[in-house]
Amino acid sequence: MAYQPKSYRKFVATAATATLVATAVTPAFAAGFTDVSDRYKEAVDYLVNEKITQGMSETKFGVDEQIKRVDAAVMIANALKLDTTKAPNAGFTDVPERAQGAVNALKAAGIINGKTDTKFGSADQLTRGEMALILQKAYKLTGSADHKFTDVSDRYDAAVKALVANNITQGKSETKFGTTDAIKRGEFAIFMYKINKPVVAPTVEDVKATGAKTLEVTGKDLQNLKAENLTVAGNTVTAVSANADGTKATVSLANNLVPNEETTVKTTINEQSKEFKFTFKYVIESVAVENATFDDDTKGQKVTLLANNEKADLNYLAANGYSVEYRAYDEKGNDATETFFKNVDATDKVSKDGELEDTVEEGKYHVQAVVSKGSTILTSEKASITVVNLDSAASAISSYELTNDTLGAAQKSTTLVVDEAAKFTKLHVAAGSEKTEVTSGYTVSSSNPGVVSVKEDPAVDHLL
Repeated sequence: MAYQPKSYRKFVATAATATLVATAVTPAFAAGFTDVSDRYKEAVDYLVNEKITQGMSETKFGVDEQIKRVDAAVMIANALKLDTTKAPNAGFTDVPERAQGAVNALKAAGIINGKTDTKFGSADQLTRGEMALILQKAYKLTGSADHKFTDVSDRYDAAVKALVANNITQGKSETKFGTTDAIKRGEFAIFMYKINKPVVAPTVEDVKATGAKTLEVTGKDLQNLKAENLTVAGNTVTAVSANADGTKATVSLANNLVPNEETTVKTTINEQSKEFKFTFKYVIESVAVENATFDDDTKGQKVTLLANNEKADLNYLAANGYSVEYRAYDEKGNDATETFFKNVDATDKVSKDGELEDTVEEGKYHVQAVVSKGSTILTSEKASITVVNLDSAASAISSYELTNDTLGAAQKSTTLVVDEAAKFTKLHVAAGSEKTEVTSGYTVSSSNPGVVSVKEDPAVDHLL
């Protein structure tokens, strides 16, 4: 879930009457700053109005000045309204008196640490990567959006993805986040404004089905639409993802929609409810079989059929009047259906469920699917299927994907926090000299089943 408005925030430190520590000498509004352009005006006005920060002087905000770690700490403590008078001393010897309360409160709330036990690094410039980690912790941001940044290491990846998912940043360019770059006061002001400004309630104008498990919502400010705002009769919303301008959102469902029956979607936003109704018609426009590698003697393996670029449920296809037939061919193009598939129809000599024989001869095959309904016949391209003996061929884990059960997001780091749990959701192993990736038919075990490898990261010595 994305960041909630102030009234829903919960922090370790008490949000009672906070002693606000100013980072400059005289309050001023953006209109009075000569170095604040239109790009920064809204953000600077908001931060000054909310007493989160002030200017470096009566006429200069310092938009192009690099912000120090201590000044960023003061801004965040002010924005969170932390009690800066009662937090225990953090033990840092390099924090100026004006900021000690803010740093102590952030440390007590578990939002920051020092660079060492006694040094906070007050005068050091704050990097964009450090900023991402601090803001994710401070505002408990969740969510994970894909990005193309090539300068984001595992240490920062989850935090950057959370910022992108919550529309806080899009990076310095399409491929660069600027992880190690020092962040300027103007940039930091924009980040703080985006993450603190009141959330604009989304407006839903229409809802329609775009797939068996997907809906398209149109409206305004849909970047603020959450799964809990939507109720789908007989179904469960699992995810909501909006486009950049918030005019469209894709809604993912747990179960397939019932075709040819009216479905009701109820939206509840700020205690105001609306209903939208539609009738879903399931029409297959494209089919494909996934390329794959299988073990030669593992039971229950099946080829994967894609309908409209989504993994198909054969029972759902049948319920919608579609029939499926699979045929297999060996490397020479000879029909190998009866030796490759387990349940082959005695009359049509085709497989209708795509399950492989319990034992299949090693080699390369091609599998083709035909999906039909009435006069509509869709034929897939021939997929490449490789069968190997994994008992002797599996040599190493070639790629994997972990999901953090605690956070409900991808686990990019090799380190888990105490009490967190993660599981493999995708795991490939390299098989044979060609390093063919296989996705099933193997077992991965540890030489010590009581231990999961915990690796120390030198970078963690410099905690924020």
